Amino acid sequence: MTESILKNLGRLDIEKLIPHRPPFLFVDTIHEIVKDQSAVGEKTFPRSEAFYAGHFPQEPVTPGVIIVEAMAQVACCMAAASIGHIGDKVVYFLSIDEVKFRQKVLPGDTITMKTKKLQARGGIWKMSGEAWVGDKLCAEATFVAMAADAPK
Repeated sequence: MTESILKNLGRLDIEKLIPHRPPFLFVDTIHEIVKDQSAVGEKTFPRSEAFYAGHFPQEPVTPGVIIVEAMAQVACCMAAASIGHIGDKVVYFLSIDEVKFRQKVLPGDTITMKTKKLQARGGIWKMSGEAWVGDKLCAEATFVAMAADAPK
């Protein structure tokens, strides 16, 4: 992955960038990564997701923490592709701030996650993310993450 723009990454490509695996991988596709700048990914939440049984049984809604995690995973894909030490480094979150939930994400919805780098210094990355369903902004947040050596 040496190009500065990566397009149409599928599950196997995503799993090369981040260590997350089902059932805790919340990115189906990465449409584009512009290294050191931005990434756009997508996730469809099928009605069969186990968390809908308890969140909330009468009116299932995708948990906000899952949406934030999905945005963070897209941001981590961008950071990992930018760092260029794929497999040698893991990106861990240090903080999540300025989280706002604006619309419900319902079973069957597909969210498009748009993330961008705000700042990077000394292995610490500050990034922002937005989650959209169609033309509706559903959630937004900023993340601070650190690239560390992967466990051996």
